[in-house]
Amino acid sequence: MRKNWLDYLRVLAVTGVVTIHATSHHYDQLFEKDPGTWWLANLLNSAARFSVPMFVMISGCLLLNQNISVLDFYKKRMIRLVPATVIWSMFYIAFMVVTQTGITDLGWFLRVGLWQEGAAYGHLWYLSMLLCLMVFAPHLNYFVRGIAPTRNELQLLLGGFFLFLCAFQLSTVVKEIVGLHVDWFKTFPLYMGYFLAGHYVDKHHAQIRLSNRAGIACIVLLLASGCLLNYWVAHRFNVVKDSFILSNLGPLVALITMIAFILFIKNATRLPESPLVSAIAASSFGIYLIHPVFLYYFRIWLSPDRINASSYMLLEIFVAFVLSFTAIHCLRKMRYFRWIS
Repeated sequence: MRKNWLDYLRVLAVTGVVTIHATSHHYDQLFEKDPGTWWLANLLNSAARFSVPMFVMISGCLLLNQNISVLDFYKKRMIRLVPATVIWSMFYIAFMVVTQTGITDLGWFLRVGLWQEGAAYGHLWYLSMLLCLMVFAPHLNYFVRGIAPTRNELQLLLGGFFLFLCAFQLSTVVKEIVGLHVDWFKTFPLYMGYFLAGHYVDKHHAQIRLSNRAGIACIVLLLASGCLLNYWVAHRFNVVKDSFILSNLGPLVALITMIAFILFIKNATRLPESPLVSAIAASSFGIYLIHPVFLYYFRIWLSPDRINASSYMLLEIFVAFVLSFTAIHCLRKMRYFRWIS
């Protein structure tokens, strides 16, 4: 049975991702210069911080408790994720060569930056994290289903764990000898909580007592707390960083994400079928991947000095989202492009 409510969550999550990346530089730069616009950026950015955790919860909802072997899981999932990671990494390396760096800078980035950050471009960290998570996901699926793995599957699990330990040790050596902090692959175990929570809420939501009014009130209260704490640490400690209080792996974002997930599943019957929502949801992965390109060119096309800063920020979100969706929706008409978007 198709879960229509997940389409709405995908649309909400990918809109949040575009909002975060469109508002972050306003948040970082305008605390003292333009308090009014900073507060708008603070509100929008805070309200959107649930986006990546929500995508992980959606994945857990769809992928766990499935009757599929470990090898079949790898064949089905990696055939899309690995090519997408490689091709989009190459795309953004070329994009940086054209727009931001020279050949010398690119050589440094390939030797040091890519190794250290685990992503060819900032937002592609999600693909690196997801790849690591998918290595262990089929084993989590067995755990959820209460089925003992076969000997070969247990060997795969232990092999993956051993490789993770080797990578962890190597990162420590590199940190001490070379001075590089290679930490990108260490975060995926923390996202397993969201992954498992997506399945748990989907399976047991009927037993979770949470009314719409109580859920919305909790989200509003948590968001207000996050916004006020953002202001306090910026004013008191001069820490103007949008992910400092409302981190993907922090308690406020975790609670907001899970409450929103619960509210959507409890109101699933009230969410009508919508061709537009379905189309955006189908393109959400591609929108996530391509939207920084349109944000970059929007800032070239329209200088922030030409219009009011708050209006500029809202227009930036709208234009980047619409162009990203239009581009991906058209590109997905090509058969092979669907594999990577």
